[in-house]
Amino acid sequence: MQNNYPHIIQDIEDWPIRKFAKQRPEFIEELNAYTYSRIKEQYQDDLEPLLNKTVYLESQRVKNNPWKVDPPDDKEYWKELQGELTKIGQRINPEGEYDQLLRRIINRYSEEIVGDFNPKTYRFAKRFLNGFFKRLYFKAFGHGFLKMWGTKEKMLTKFKVRGHMEEVRGLYDHGTVVLVPTHFTNLDSIQIGYITDERIGLPGFSFGAGLNLYDMEIIAYYLNRLGPYRVDRRKKNPIYLENLKSYTSLSLVKRNSNIFFPGGTRSRSGHLEDKLKLGLLGSVIDAQRYCIKHNSDNKIFIVPVIVSYNFVLEAGSLIEQHLRKTGREKYMKTKEKRGKIRTTFGFIKRLYTRESDVLIKFGKPIDVLGNTLNENGESIDRNGNVVDISQFFEKEGEKNKDLQRETVYTKKLADKIVDAYKEENVILASHLVAFSAFKMLQEKHKDLDIFGLVQLPTNEVSIPYEEFKLYFNELREKLFKMKALSLLDMDPELNGELDQVIHLGLQNLGIYHPSAPLFLDNNLVKTKSLKLLYFYHNRMDSYSL
Repeated sequence: MQNNYPHIIQDIEDWPIRKFAKQRPEFIEELNAYTYSRIKEQYQDDLEPLLNKTVYLESQRVKNNPWKVDPPDDKEYWKELQGELTKIGQRINPEGEYDQLLRRIINRYSEEIVGDFNPKTYRFAKRFLNGFFKRLYFKAFGHGFLKMWGTKEKMLTKFKVRGHMEEVRGLYDHGTVVLVPTHFTNLDSIQIGYITDERIGLPGFSFGAGLNLYDMEIIAYYLNRLGPYRVDRRKKNPIYLENLKSYTSLSLVKRNSNIFFPGGTRSRSGHLEDKLKLGLLGSVIDAQRYCIKHNSDNKIFIVPVIVSYNFVLEAGSLIEQHLRKTGREKYMKTKEKRGKIRTTFGFIKRLYTRESDVLIKFGKPIDVLGNTLNENGESIDRNGNVVDISQFFEKEGEKNKDLQRETVYTKKLADKIVDAYKEENVILASHLVAFSAFKMLQEKHKDLDIFGLVQLPTNEVSIPYEEFKLYFNELREKLFKMKALSLLDMDPELNGELDQVIHLGLQNLGIYHPSAPLFLDNNLVKTKSLKLLYFYHNRMDSYSL
């Protein structure tokens, strides 16, 4: 059993996220001023086109894509602003009024974006998650009536944690920690937050939560008090986007540790992310430059986090979206034959009779330029020398802002994170059985592309077990060699006897899906869903196997 670390900050009132939340009104004022100054820097006094574009896009949003969570006055607010813009444009010297309008819009967005953190709500959420994760990872039956719900200690063993935990814990003495995880499911944020608290002993993290999650009042009430910042992906106007980026930068400056998903959204295909959103990562560079320019000792640390699942609850809908987007006319969605009631009861039954686990690996921490770190949080260059990163944010002895230079830094940081995802990725037995089976089917049906293959009738698809075993073992040997070269990581379960490893992978793969991605029947490896099999196969598709 893995040991749990003691908390590095025992009193929740002393957590950075709690201190940050206590200063919410003051922070919003500062965020307003910071966002305003950044927009003025870009647009100078030419605010009319910016405001017109923003008001137009917002008017279209409230008309064509309203949500329940939107403010009650949303439609009237933007209609009123449209009228004000028209009147201001008819005046001789409208600049001051444009300024006031910009400030009002910024404040409206800031109030929406900035969340809260309440210790009482946080403790309640932890108790709720204890029960939730017991049901998700620990089966109810087979342990006796008194133990059917399991214990918290038993449940925590279902979260396998490995990697550079000691180094991450030590970083809190030297600056602000930003976790950059892979993203496959809506459970990622709460699982990572839960485990960093319960297993690694870290204080709470702020994280981005889609505004759509706030549509249900009960969820909105609790979620808003757990430290998130709200993100509305419908809003594409430049004022909102600058406001959001300013928030992420300024919150890091204030030593509020964050969880960023640099892929931007869940992986629809099941692939490890290889293209990251540079805007979000750019805020990390921006925050570090701000700290250096203002002589702050706050250093921003980046920690890649790789989450390895045997199942992804949303896999079916995610891969469907991916196939429809990439396949277009080549792909025809198939109708689900099961009724909703039957599907729901089947899922509940599987929750109570099956169990699984999840593996979370903390990669090696780096600075915002991609350098590795020593135990004191100092940056180390390729030659093993301590390097002062402040010199990379200055020109001719002056610490300055250089968008072209910082764009290059952001791209380099993104590349470092993508490399870490591949090198630190932990291959599970379930990943390898899915990859092996789908590759064998691709070789068997070379005349079909992906879209044709996933639409084959499943009753016509099977692989003799002995052939599968040989193919699986060949790939496993290749993985051992790649692991020796630090090109990837593997779960120790893959070291076992061949038949046992294969059966473990088949047993764990997508265990909660109504249609099994892979199963063994009369010495044949079969599938009930080629789309799900394709999704889980993609986890290893970035390697040259």
